Amino acid sequence: MHLRDHRPFAHVYTGVDSTHLPVLQRKDICCLRDLEIAPGTPMEKARDLFLFSLSAMGMPFIDVAFMRKSQIEGNTLVYYRHKTGQRVSVYLEPCMQQIIRKYSPAEGDYVFPLLSSTDPAVAYVEYESRLAAYNAQLSQLGRKAGLTQHLSSYTPRRTWASLAFQRDVSLETISQALGHTNSRTTRTYIKAQNDHLLRKKNKELLNYLSLDALGKRFGRFSNKLYFSTLC
Repeated sequence: MHLRDHRPFAHVYTGVDSTHLPVLQRKDICCLRDLEIAPGTPMEKARDLFLFSLSAMGMPFIDVAFMRKSQIEGNTLVYYRHKTGQRVSVYLEPCMQQIIRKYSPAEGDYVFPLLSSTDPAVAYVEYESRLAAYNAQLSQLGRKAGLTQHLSSYTPRRTWASLAFQRDVSLETISQALGHTNSRTTRTYIKAQNDHLLRKKNKELLNYLSLDALGKRFGRFSNKLYFSTLC
């Protein structure tokens, strides 16, 4: 007997949806920050750039790489996102300034020693090479830190958005910080966090109304089980 392969799921997407990529929590970030890494190594540089990107409100790696010294005035960094052209202003907190001082070369236009050419076409080729190396180092860094989440250049951005949302930062403010042209894009970054927050807030509301406790009490009686399913 020969069984025909009808491939019923041939046109069904079974990959990992980008809107559900994992984000780091506070303990994970502290673990990365405190991880002992040999100084002067590519992994240390990747870790520092990762923390800078996270601290700078999820600044994309491409904007970190192309960041010029002229974009910094006093303690403020102003950049225009490569992807959307949106203007983003970042106040450079001490942790960010420390990383800049650590890596910023005395010569050249760029803040970080990632690119050498100022020609846009040549610099972009350099950027693609640096991005691949950066992601490879982050992958190793995550394993070394014992994290279950896979680290990539996108992780700081999604992590900052999710943690800011958890801390009750408004959607509009998060969208502005990320340089999104509309809040619809921002919602995809925090969809999972939004679902979790709604569940938490609804639980708090039910407790406030004493409905949750009431549901549990009625749930003890077989003829009232239907009510327990509502709470």
